[in-house]
Amino acid sequence: MAKRNIIPRSIAEVVQLSESSPSGLRWKKPESNRLKPGTVAGCYLQSKGTYVIRHRGKTYLNHRVMFFLRHNRDPGLLQLDSDGRAAVSKPFR
Repeated sequence: MAKRNIIPRSIAEVVQLSESSPSGLRWKKPESNRLKPGTVAGCYLQSKGTYVIRHRGKTYLNHRVMFFLRHNRDPGLLQLDSDGRAAVSKPFR
């Protein structure tokens, strides 16, 4: 799985939140010429059951990027419990 890198502020310049995207993100300004603005950002890792996105040579988990875009801060040790509510009692390992 992708390492939990700190989300850089520059990521907000290239992706945006999207409820219609299966990954939850769409490209605003793709870093690759192969991609077009408005297309789904990220790729699905079936083995891990999550989407990831590449930005400036690093891999980020899409749900962490989405948290950053919504709250304008890195999620840090934030972890969701089984009900989908924030639970910070257990740090990531």
